[in-house]
Amino acid sequence: MVDELLREELLDHFVSLKKEYKLANVERKIEFFKPYDWQMEFANATSDSKQCTLLCANRVGKTFTACSVLSYFLTGQYPKWWKGKRFDHPIDAIACGVSGESIRDVLQKELIGTADLKNKKFDGSGLIPLNNLDSFIASPILRNAIREIKIRWKDTELFSTLKFRSYEQGPSVLGGQVFDIVLIDEEPLHDGLRFYGECLARTATADNGNGGIVLLSFTPESGLTDLVDLIWNNPSPGQFVLNVGWDQAPHISASVKAQLLAAIPAHLLEAKTKGIPSFGSELIYKMDNEAVIQAFEIPDYFRVLAAIDFGIGHPAACVFVAIDDDKDIIYVYHSWSKADEMPSQHAHRINSVAPKIRVVYPHDANSREKGSGKLLKDYYSEAGINMFRQFCNPDNSNYVEPGILEIQQRLNSQRLFIFNNNRELISQLKVYRRNPKTGLPLKKNDDLIDALRYSVIMAKRFGQRKADVGKVDNIDKYYPDLRY
Repeated sequence: MVDELLREELLDHFVSLKKEYKLANVERKIEFFKPYDWQMEFANATSDSKQCTLLCANRVGKTFTACSVLSYFLTGQYPKWWKGKRFDHPIDAIACGVSGESIRDVLQKELIGTADLKNKKFDGSGLIPLNNLDSFIASPILRNAIREIKIRWKDTELFSTLKFRSYEQGPSVLGGQVFDIVLIDEEPLHDGLRFYGECLARTATADNGNGGIVLLSFTPESGLTDLVDLIWNNPSPGQFVLNVGWDQAPHISASVKAQLLAAIPAHLLEAKTKGIPSFGSELIYKMDNEAVIQAFEIPDYFRVLAAIDFGIGHPAACVFVAIDDDKDIIYVYHSWSKADEMPSQHAHRINSVAPKIRVVYPHDANSREKGSGKLLKDYYSEAGINMFRQFCNPDNSNYVEPGILEIQQRLNSQRLFIFNNNRELISQLKVYRRNPKTGLPLKKNDDLIDALRYSVIMAKRFGQRKADVGKVDNIDKYYPDLRY
């Protein structure tokens, strides 16, 4: 009898816990959010970037991701994995979309959930927990649309403010207000660059003078608009751009992909499946997923080499390659690009990957500093870098086209593979293109591509066995007849 009563009591407790869990999963669903690596990368980029952009394929979760970041900021309740910006006060935020209807049906629903404003009820299915939702101002025009809502900050009696506005009315919707966070969902196509600029101005003095953050998420279906050109090709310090395709969204099944592919027009495939702006015939490299592979440990008998492109008026970049001579395959196993750093900091980055690896460099390494008269490459040598040799093609020229051709031929014949940790390099390759008027490669956002070109051209001649790195570096002694 006692056992039976205990059993019924445990069963009732289990049912109660199950109901509580189900309710929590609805009313506090953000607590159950388990982000992909790219979603954490985007959120954590807010720690030192004031403008963070997601250029995404369809259905990968771009709006959900941007809204989840906004929810954390509004409530002040951050997850354990969070390494992004933390506001120490309630914030003023604005979420902007294409139209009033799309804001209500997409942004408002993602953040707030389903609303019955007439009866002042929310179902709690949004990313902002139900208990954090407070007073609101409804749209006088659009049914069940919110213009402004108060969000409880942490477990206090303080409140963040969230406004919803449509950018179809232009920059005037921002007024003269100051916002800690501006979220732009989908690209503003009419005067988009001006609207984006106004968002930057509205956040410039936010967060008590520290500057706010602009979050931008969209699928670049309109190709190289002025805004896309700014983000892709002219990024400034403090800007973070992340490209996400279907390959980074495991929740999209193969069958769904097949259905979508059958319906997507050919000229929109790059944008809708990879989040890449469509540049048409101007693209230089035809990148496919087969060129990007999982990282593996480079064997000791592979020959390795690094190449640097100096950051003079643009970010410095470095690419590390390994060549399998038996198969004539080159692997890009590491790369980095960084602005506003000194040679000593570059040296630390290089030696943390491969101490004393041979580094090839462009001709501007031999330029002298006006003050001291020292060569640029000398600063790197003094910082501990094995500055091995100046870049040149096999015919001793410095032309760009031979390197472009070599990279393309290797990609086409599956003799060049890039480890999937080289995200920025992969993004640059996917949009590297020619000027339609001159036919020349555009010198924008190509620092890593230049370093890749140096390394691919020089690796066969000057790569050193990984096992010998740091041991032997007088190549002329061992190969006196080598042409370089």
